[in-house]
Amino acid sequence: MKITDIEAIHLRVEDPNISLFDGSYDDCVVRIQTDEGITGIGEVESLSPAIQAIIHSKPAHDHARGLKELLLGRDPTQPQDLWKLMYEATDYIGRRGLVMHAMGGIDIALWDIKGQAEQKPISELLGGVHRQRIEAYGTIYPMGRTVESVELQVEDALTRLRLRNIKFAADPWWMDDLDLTNQLLQAARRVLGPDRGMIVDAALSYRTAEDGLKLLPVLREAGILFLEAPLPLDDWEGHAQMAAAGIPLGVGTWVSRTFQSSLTPWTRAEPRSASQT
Repeated sequence: MKITDIEAIHLRVEDPNISLFDGSYDDCVVRIQTDEGITGIGEVESLSPAIQAIIHSKPAHDHARGLKELLLGRDPTQPQDLWKLMYEATDYIGRRGLVMHAMGGIDIALWDIKGQAEQKPISELLGGVHRQRIEAYGTIYPMGRTVESVELQVEDALTRLRLRNIKFAADPWWMDDLDLTNQLLQAARRVLGPDRGMIVDAALSYRTAEDGLKLLPVLREAGILFLEAPLPLDDWEGHAQMAAAGIPLGVGTWVSRTFQSSLTPWTRAEPRSASQT
């Protein structure tokens, strides 16, 4: 099997909320076609025109190559080999950021092709299913700025959307009035009840651990499951400082760099707390 074409398709919905920190309005779909009629689909939430350029560009030199010209004619059922090829062919411009985003979208599509070719779910290719069910959540954003509006948001999530767990994405204004933020989260907790989960995505609403620690008493009182993306990813000391304060942290969603390998089969490991992941 050979790759015959790679497309990077920019999907965008013009909306008044498009400037919010929300990837629902702009996305890039990666579609890889093969000579055997199998098509793989991937996607990238990033700066879509830049992803298109990285995929469709002609090479500048051996270490700054466009990903499409690099992969055309190659076997898509070897995603690990092609990941290494892409990684080494873009080391002058890549290793982090947009190039990794583009490679990730292609990698998803390659694994899609491999799964179709072998008529196996990708989970099996990666080592097998470890769980049949997981807890899910839905995000409420932007959060209302009054107790009444937050109560309505959570009630709608529970009744119309039938969610069991919710996540609020924070905004910088949360830090302007911690008493108000506390009231809003407490209102959400009253509607949720004690047995449903609440998550907060800090979404880089503050820049230092010292600022973030001011919010932790409010989060602790609201009984959140974990705090997501609490700090810029490279702030290792700040993450350690916040983890030591006792709120589980969810980190890693801002990673824009990776190692010289594609996805590899998972191995069973001892469960770890959210602050360790």
